[in-house]
Amino acid sequence: MSKGKEIENQKPFDLPAELLRLGNKRAEIKAEQGVVSKALTFLENLQKEETDILKPIQKKIRAGEASTGDKIKDFCLVCFKGDAEKETQQTQLYNLEAQLDQHKGEFVLLKTIKSEKHGYIDFNLDSKPHPELYHWEEELQIGIISKEIPLDVDLKNYSVIIAPEKHCSLTGNWQFSKTGESKSTLINKPLSISWNELTKLGKSLESVYSGQPRIFKSIYPTEEQIKSQGIEDLAVEIIIGDKRVLDYLKYNQNIYPEVAKQLGRRVLKQGYRGYKGYR
Repeated sequence: MSKGKEIENQKPFDLPAELLRLGNKRAEIKAEQGVVSKALTFLENLQKEETDILKPIQKKIRAGEASTGDKIKDFCLVCFKGDAEKETQQTQLYNLEAQLDQHKGEFVLLKTIKSEKHGYIDFNLDSKPHPELYHWEEELQIGIISKEIPLDVDLKNYSVIIAPEKHCSLTGNWQFSKTGESKSTLINKPLSISWNELTKLGKSLESVYSGQPRIFKSIYPTEEQIKSQGIEDLAVEIIIGDKRVLDYLKYNQNIYPEVAKQLGRRVLKQGYRGYKGYR
C-alpha cells in the first residue's frame, strides 16, 4: 500500500471519543479499587477475629490453666502468631530437644553475636563514623544440660530453658583476639533463650540485620570485617555437648578450670587437652 493510501485510510484523531475512553477506564479502575478495598477490609476483620480468639488461648496457656499436652506446642502458641512461623519454630525446638537429650549432663553453650557501639556518633548530616565504632561482639554463656529434662519452657518469660540450674557468662576481649584476659562469672539462674533470639537461631548476621534501617553506611561491618575479627557469622548458635563446647573454647586454656569449677564439674590435669578430663 502506498503512503498516499495509508494517509487516506487513517482515521482523524477524535479527542471527545478518546476522552470518553479515558473516563470509562478510570471509572473501571475506581470500581475495582472499591472491590479491593472491601476485600482488604473483610480480610482485616477476619484477622482481628483471629486475634480475638487467639489471645484468650495464649492467656490461659501462659497462666497454666490450659495446655495442648505438649510444652513445645504450648510455647509456640503463646509466642508466635502466624501458623508458618509457629510450625517453623516447633520443628526447630523438637530438633533442639533431641540434640540436648543426647548430651544429658554435658556442657551447652549459647553464643549470641550483637552489634555494639564503642565511642559516639557525630550526628552531622555528613557524619562518617570511624570504622571501628561498631563491632560484632560475642556473648557466650555456658551451662550444664539437665539429666531429667534436657529442654524446658518458661511461658511467663517467653523463653526456652537449656540449662536449668545455673550458668557462666564469659566476658573479656579473647573472643576477638583469642588471647588476653577473660573472665567467667557464675549466674545462679537458668540458661535460657528468649523467643526473639530463637527466631535468629542458626541464621546469618546478614539475614538478621540486613532489613534494619541504617542511619550510616558503616553502622554495621561488612562480611569481610566480620571474618577479619574471627567470628562466625551466625547471629545465634547453640553448641551442644562437652566435646564441641570445649573445642570451641580450647584456645583459651585459662577459662577451662574456672568454668568447670563454677558449674560443679571436676577438672583433671589432662582436661586441657580434651573433654575426657571433665567429670
